[in-house]
Amino acid sequence: MPYQMWLNADCINMVDLMGCEHWALRVIGDIALLDARTAQLHNERIMETIADCEHRLERGIKALEAKKASHQPQRTSFRESDSHRRQLRTYYVTLAFATTAKLLLSLAKSTASSPKHRAGGNVHTLVDQIIAILTQAAEMMSLRGLVWPICISGSLANATQQKQISSIMEAVVSSGDTSFGNCGSIMGVLAHCWQNEMGGYQGKPWQAAMADMGHYVLLI
Repeated sequence: MPYQMWLNADCINMVDLMGCEHWALRVIGDIALLDARTAQLHNERIMETIADCEHRLERGIKALEAKKASHQPQRTSFRESDSHRRQLRTYYVTLAFATTAKLLLSLAKSTASSPKHRAGGNVHTLVDQIIAILTQAAEMMSLRGLVWPICISGSLANATQQKQISSIMEAVVSSGDTSFGNCGSIMGVLAHCWQNEMGGYQGKPWQAAMADMGHYVLLI
Protein backbone atom coordinates (compact mmCIF):
# COMPACT_ATOMS: atom_id res chain seq x y z
CA MET A 1 0.00 0.00 0.00
CA PRO A 2 1.60 3.31 -1.09
CA TYR A 3 0.81 5.08 2.17
CA GLN A 4 3.88 7.32 1.99
CA MET A 5 2.86 8.66 -1.41
CA TRP A 6 -0.69 9.33 -0.19
CA LEU A 7 0.44 11.03 2.99
CA ASN A 8 2.96 13.16 1.11
CA ALA A 9 0.39 14.27 -1.47
CA ASP A 10 -0.73 17.85 -1.03
CA CYS A 11 -4.25 16.97 -2.17
CA ILE A 12 -4.95 14.66 0.82
CA ASN A 13 -5.32 16.08 4.31
CA MET A 14 -5.82 13.28 6.84
CA VAL A 15 -6.62 15.81 9.54
CA ASP A 16 -9.84 16.54 7.64
CA LEU A 17 -10.55 12.84 7.03
CA MET A 18 -9.72 11.25 10.38
CA GLY A 19 -8.34 14.01 12.61
CA CYS A 20 -4.79 12.66 12.72
CA GLU A 21 -1.69 14.55 11.56
CA HIS A 22 0.34 12.98 8.78
CA TRP A 23 3.55 12.41 10.73
CA ALA A 24 1.84 10.00 13.14
CA LEU A 25 0.22 8.05 10.31
CA ARG A 26 3.56 7.76 8.51
CA VAL A 27 5.12 6.18 11.61
CA ILE A 28 2.16 3.80 11.98
CA GLY A 29 2.57 2.81 8.34
CA ASP A 30 6.28 2.20 8.88
CA ILE A 31 5.52 0.01 11.92
CA ALA A 32 3.06 -2.04 9.87
CA LEU A 33 5.65 -2.38 7.10
CA LEU A 34 8.27 -3.50 9.62
CA ASP A 35 5.85 -6.07 11.03
CA ALA A 36 5.19 -7.45 7.55
CA ARG A 37 8.92 -7.73 6.76
CA THR A 38 10.30 -8.84 10.13
CA ALA A 39 11.03 -12.38 8.93
CA GLN A 40 13.24 -11.04 6.11
CA LEU A 41 15.23 -8.55 8.23
CA HIS A 42 18.26 -8.97 10.47
CA ASN A 43 17.66 -8.17 14.12
CA GLU A 44 20.01 -5.16 13.94
CA ARG A 45 17.94 -3.64 11.14
CA ILE A 46 14.73 -4.25 13.10
CA MET A 47 16.10 -2.47 16.16
CA GLU A 48 17.35 0.45 14.02
CA THR A 49 13.89 0.88 12.52
CA ILE A 50 12.26 0.71 15.95
CA ALA A 51 14.68 3.33 17.30
CA ASP A 52 13.99 5.61 14.31
CA CYS A 53 10.22 5.31 14.80
CA GLU A 54 10.55 5.98 18.53
CA HIS A 55 12.60 9.11 17.86
CA ARG A 56 10.07 10.42 15.35
CA LEU A 57 7.20 9.75 17.73
CA GLU A 58 8.89 11.55 20.61
CA ARG A 59 9.75 14.49 18.37
CA GLY A 60 6.23 14.61 16.95
CA ILE A 61 4.54 14.41 20.35
CA LYS A 62 6.77 17.17 21.70
CA ALA A 63 5.84 19.40 18.74
CA LEU A 64 2.16 18.49 19.20
CA GLU A 65 2.24 19.52 22.86
CA ALA A 66 3.99 22.79 21.99
CA LYS A 67 1.41 23.55 19.30
CA LYS A 68 -1.44 22.93 21.75
CA ALA A 69 0.13 25.27 24.31
CA SER A 70 0.57 28.03 21.74
CA HIS A 71 -3.00 27.80 20.46
CA GLN A 72 -4.84 28.70 23.64
CA PRO A 73 -7.62 31.10 22.58
CA GLN A 74 -7.18 34.70 23.69
CA ARG A 75 -10.80 35.63 22.90
CA THR A 76 -14.03 33.73 22.93
CA SER A 77 -15.73 34.56 19.64
CA PHE A 78 -17.72 31.73 18.07
CA ARG A 79 -15.33 31.40 15.13
CA GLU A 80 -12.25 31.22 17.35
CA SER A 81 -13.97 28.83 19.75
CA ASP A 82 -14.89 26.52 16.85
CA SER A 83 -11.33 26.66 15.52
CA HIS A 84 -9.96 25.85 18.96
CA ARG A 85 -12.25 22.81 19.28
CA ARG A 86 -11.02 21.54 15.92
CA GLN A 87 -7.42 21.97 17.04
CA LEU A 88 -8.16 20.08 20.25
CA ARG A 89 -9.76 17.22 18.33
CA THR A 90 -6.68 17.00 16.12
CA TYR A 91 -4.48 17.07 19.21
CA TYR A 92 -6.30 14.23 20.98
CA VAL A 93 -6.68 12.01 17.92
CA THR A 94 -3.03 12.43 16.90
CA LEU A 95 -1.81 11.91 20.47
CA ALA A 96 -3.94 8.76 20.85
CA PHE A 97 -2.60 7.32 17.59
CA ALA A 98 1.00 8.25 18.38
CA THR A 99 0.88 6.78 21.89
CA THR A 100 -0.64 3.57 20.52
CA ALA A 101 2.21 3.45 18.02
CA LYS A 102 4.60 3.65 20.98
CA LEU A 103 2.76 0.67 22.46
CA LEU A 104 3.25 -1.32 19.27
CA LEU A 105 6.95 -0.45 19.25
CA SER A 106 7.28 -1.63 22.85
CA LEU A 107 5.90 -5.01 21.80
CA ALA A 108 8.14 -5.13 18.73
CA LYS A 109 11.21 -4.24 20.76
CA SER A 110 10.55 -6.94 23.35
CA THR A 111 10.10 -9.55 20.60
CA ALA A 112 13.26 -8.45 18.78
CA SER A 113 15.27 -8.42 22.01
CA SER A 114 14.24 -11.96 22.91
CA PRO A 115 11.35 -14.13 21.71
CA LYS A 116 10.76 -15.14 25.34
CA HIS A 117 11.00 -11.63 26.75
CA ARG A 118 7.84 -9.90 27.94
CA ALA A 119 7.34 -6.18 27.54
CA GLY A 120 6.16 -5.99 31.17
CA GLY A 121 5.27 -2.80 32.99
CA ASN A 122 5.97 -0.48 30.07
CA VAL A 123 2.90 -1.86 28.31
CA HIS A 124 0.60 -1.07 31.22
CA THR A 125 2.14 2.39 31.58
CA LEU A 126 1.38 3.13 27.93
CA VAL A 127 -2.13 1.68 28.26
CA ASP A 128 -2.70 4.03 31.21
CA GLN A 129 -1.55 6.95 29.06
CA ILE A 130 -3.93 5.98 26.26
CA ILE A 131 -6.85 5.64 28.69
CA ALA A 132 -6.07 9.12 30.06
CA ILE A 133 -6.03 10.57 26.54
CA LEU A 134 -9.32 8.88 25.64
CA THR A 135 -10.94 10.06 28.88
CA GLN A 136 -9.91 13.67 28.27
CA ALA A 137 -10.91 13.51 24.59
CA ALA A 138 -14.37 12.13 25.44
CA GLU A 139 -15.23 15.41 27.16
CA MET A 140 -15.30 17.28 23.84
CA MET A 141 -15.57 14.78 20.97
CA SER A 142 -16.90 11.40 19.89
CA LEU A 143 -14.48 8.50 20.26
CA ARG A 144 -15.97 6.46 17.41
CA GLY A 145 -12.99 7.34 15.23
CA LEU A 146 -10.54 6.06 17.84
CA VAL A 147 -11.36 2.35 17.77
CA TRP A 148 -7.78 1.52 16.72
CA PRO A 149 -6.15 2.77 19.94
CA ILE A 150 -9.12 1.48 21.98
CA CYS A 151 -8.83 -2.04 20.54
CA ILE A 152 -5.06 -2.36 20.78
CA SER A 153 -4.71 -0.86 24.25
CA GLY A 154 -7.80 -2.70 25.49
CA SER A 155 -6.54 -6.08 24.33
CA LEU A 156 -3.35 -5.56 26.38
CA ALA A 157 -5.08 -4.11 29.45
CA ASN A 158 -4.88 -5.55 32.95
CA ALA A 159 -8.02 -6.15 35.02
CA THR A 160 -8.28 -2.57 36.31
CA GLN A 161 -7.64 -1.09 32.88
CA GLN A 162 -10.20 -3.43 31.31
CA LYS A 163 -12.90 -1.88 33.49
CA GLN A 164 -11.83 1.59 32.36
CA ILE A 165 -11.80 0.60 28.69
CA SER A 166 -15.18 -1.06 29.10
CA SER A 167 -16.62 2.14 30.58
CA ILE A 168 -15.20 4.15 27.69
CA MET A 169 -16.75 1.80 25.12
CA GLU A 170 -20.11 1.77 26.92
CA ALA A 171 -20.13 5.57 26.76
CA VAL A 172 -19.33 5.48 23.04
CA VAL A 173 -22.12 3.00 22.33
CA SER A 174 -24.67 4.91 24.41
CA SER A 175 -23.83 8.16 22.62
CA GLY A 176 -25.74 7.19 19.48
CA ASP A 177 -25.09 5.54 16.12
CA THR A 178 -22.14 3.13 16.30
CA SER A 179 -22.03 2.12 12.64
CA PHE A 180 -18.95 4.30 12.14
CA GLY A 181 -15.87 2.82 13.79
CA ASN A 182 -17.00 -0.82 14.16
CA CYS A 183 -17.78 -0.26 17.84
CA GLY A 184 -19.84 -3.42 18.25
CA SER A 185 -17.19 -5.59 16.63
CA ILE A 186 -14.45 -4.03 18.77
CA MET A 187 -16.40 -4.76 21.93
CA GLY A 188 -16.65 -8.39 20.82
CA VAL A 189 -12.90 -8.62 20.18
CA LEU A 190 -12.08 -7.10 23.58
CA ALA A 191 -14.54 -9.38 25.37
CA HIS A 192 -12.88 -12.39 23.72
CA CYS A 193 -9.42 -11.17 24.78
CA TRP A 194 -10.49 -10.60 28.36
CA GLN A 195 -12.51 -13.77 28.79
CA ASN A 196 -9.66 -15.88 27.46
CA GLU A 197 -6.93 -13.90 29.25
CA MET A 198 -5.10 -13.21 26.00
CA GLY A 199 -3.44 -10.01 27.19
CA GLY A 200 0.07 -11.42 27.60
CA TYR A 201 2.78 -9.48 25.79
CA GLN A 202 3.87 -12.18 23.39
CA GLY A 203 2.19 -11.69 20.04
CA LYS A 204 -0.75 -9.42 19.36
CA PRO A 205 -3.83 -10.44 21.35
CA TRP A 206 -6.24 -8.40 19.23
CA GLN A 207 -5.13 -10.31 16.14
CA ALA A 208 -5.27 -13.65 17.96
CA ALA A 209 -8.80 -12.88 19.15
CA MET A 210 -9.95 -12.00 15.62
CA ALA A 211 -8.43 -15.25 14.32
CA ASP A 212 -10.21 -17.26 17.03
CA MET A 213 -13.48 -15.56 16.22
CA GLY A 214 -13.00 -15.81 12.45
CA HIS A 215 -13.91 -12.15 12.25
CA TYR A 216 -11.30 -9.63 11.14
CA VAL A 217 -12.20 -6.05 11.94
CA LEU A 218 -10.91 -2.99 10.09
CA LEU A 219 -9.45 -0.70 12.76
CA ILE A 220 -8.18 2.25 10.67
